[in-house]
Amino acid sequence: MKKKWLIWGSVLIVLLGGAGIWYGIKYGGSSDSKANAPSKEELEITYFDVPEMDQVYINGKVQPEQSQAYILGEEKKSVPTLKVQNGQVVDAGTVLYEVEDPAVTSEIENQTNALTRQANRKNTLYGKWNRAIDQWKKTSVDERTTTKEELDNQFQTELDTILEEEQYINETLADLNEKQIIQTTADFKGKVAIPEVKEANTPIMRLISETLYVAGTVNEKDLEKIQVNQKANLTIVSNGTTLSGHIQYIDANPPEQNSEASGDGGQATNLSSYKVKLSIDEPEKVKNGYHIQAAINVGEETPIFIPTAAIHQEGETSYVLVNDFGSVIRKAIVLAEEEGETTHIVSGLEAGDRIIVSSKTEVKEGDVIDTTSTDIE
Repeated sequence: MKKKWLIWGSVLIVLLGGAGIWYGIKYGGSSDSKANAPSKEELEITYFDVPEMDQVYINGKVQPEQSQAYILGEEKKSVPTLKVQNGQVVDAGTVLYEVEDPAVTSEIENQTNALTRQANRKNTLYGKWNRAIDQWKKTSVDERTTTKEELDNQFQTELDTILEEEQYINETLADLNEKQIIQTTADFKGKVAIPEVKEANTPIMRLISETLYVAGTVNEKDLEKIQVNQKANLTIVSNGTTLSGHIQYIDANPPEQNSEASGDGGQATNLSSYKVKLSIDEPEKVKNGYHIQAAINVGEETPIFIPTAAIHQEGETSYVLVNDFGSVIRKAIVLAEEEGETTHIVSGLEAGDRIIVSSKTEVKEGDVIDTTSTDIE
């Protein structure tokens, strides 16, 4: 009897152990990322929240000031001869490529053939002239019907006609030779982009100016809040890098497609958008096509002071680490003067940014952290 109870007891222990293992796997988690993730107690992050302010946000994309695609016309079938290389920066007036005009080439061939015919006519005429002179010399003086001068004048008149026609052909050829090769020059200073893959409608090349700007839009609700020359804080969406810029241009009219948006009963349901152009103070830090979010302070200008302890330095770049919805991102900032334990920030921050001032365990860009924290004023 005692042995029987021992057997049942061992079975029960095994069952309870298995259940415990199953529960731990299902509810306790087993991934390395969770096991290695720091807890709130390990981090003990202290934050400083940038005060809220009245701002207008403009989403846009970096574009070149000027861009031109060069496409070979249908009437010109010859292969272009490139005079520049991919990536080369050229000045206005630089020859980009040359192309032969087939119609002009064909006419040059016709005129060259005409010139050959004129040369044959001259040779024939000279032959006849010489034979006529020989015959005149063999004829006795009494039997001669013309003088030597009259004979020469007769052939000279015909020769003059040939020479006149020959001169006209040569002038025509000179004019055609100037038109045969068509040169295309750059209209502005820029960088050459030559596509590697050539398709039916692919341009020969593109010329892109090195001057970049942000092309964005603002809706009618915020239109009256902004003005030209107003300062803008620019953030590169892909990497969080912050730059500064200014509003260069605000379109007074919306694009036609959104100027007449309306709903039932004639009530407007959509807000019109207006094109905005922003300059970039450090264009070398962006590339054509980058997506940008611009924040423009439109309320009362209030200086931003943050704890000096939150500022990091890398070379000549100052930056802070920001908790962006649980992910640590890096924001470059422009500093003014330091006042005690705080520093005046000229640009690079936005209202509501959660700046990491300190942490028990070091955090770095790209870390995923808990949003629960201790704030400081």
